[in-house]
Amino acid sequence: MYQRSGKLQYVLRCGIYISEIYDTLERSQECANTLLRLASEIRDNSVLVPLFQEQAAYKYLQLRNFRKFCLYMIMAGKSYEKLNLQHYSFNCFTIVHPFYQRFGRGWNGIRFQLYSSLGRNSQIMGDITLAV
Repeated sequence: MYQRSGKLQYVLRCGIYISEIYDTLERSQECANTLLRLASEIRDNSVLVPLFQEQAAYKYLQLRNFRKFCLYMIMAGKSYEKLNLQHYSFNCFTIVHPFYQRFGRGWNGIRFQLYSSLGRNSQIMGDITLAV
């Protein structure tokens, strides 16, 4: 109903209510899916996209689905990078780093991408020692 109205604010409001209902019912999978659908509905460069991706990642962490947690946390970090919010991007990447160290067998390509993103963000923030 709200999607047909063409007003994003109504879609967001309805989606947030639905995700909160799922969260109250302890249905983290559906809550994460709703948050990711909301992130995909936003067309402009809004800070809401990485926020929804980050919250969906935390829902997957509650489910102990570490690969999806890492995937969506890195997507949130990349979205923060696009918005020039380097501190938030760096935070997402540093949260994911221990998971790749522990569970990252066979994830070498992703690990190298993670290290380059950490290095790039720390250089932009002006403190290269953060990347170490």
